[in-house]
Amino acid sequence: MKLINIEIAGKPEALVCAHWRSFPPKGAVVESGANPEELRKKKLITEPEYQRLLVWQKVCGLLKMNPDKCLTCPHARTAGFKRGLPVLVTLDGKLATPTLDLPSLESSARHRSFLASVTKPRGE
Repeated sequence: MKLINIEIAGKPEALVCAHWRSFPPKGAVVESGANPEELRKKKLITEPEYQRLLVWQKVCGLLKMNPDKCLTCPHARTAGFKRGLPVLVTLDGKLATPTLDLPSLESSARHRSFLASVTKPRGE
C-alpha cells in the first residue's frame, strides 16, 4: 500500500501502513466483487494467500490509504528518520520501528553509500 502525504497537527507527514508490503494481498483486486472463498475455489489464490486475504479484509479492507480511516488505525505510522536511520513511528510517537532491510535501503538515496559499503567484497 502506498503512503499518503497528509497534515497532522499542522505539520506535513508521510502516513504509512505498518503492513505496507503485504496489504492489500494478492486476490484483493483479482476479480471485483469476488469473495475469498470463490477465489480459492477457482484456484486463483493459494491457501496462504487466502488466509492473508481474510486477515486483510478483517483488519483493513482498503486498496489505498484513506486519511479518514487510517488516522484511527493502530497500524498507521509516520515515516521519518531517527539517528539517521529510516523508521516508522506510531501516531502517538511512543514507538519507532526501524525499516532497515534491503528493499528500504535500496530505495533510500540517503543510504545508498551505506549499502555500497556493506555489500562491497572485503579487500576492496
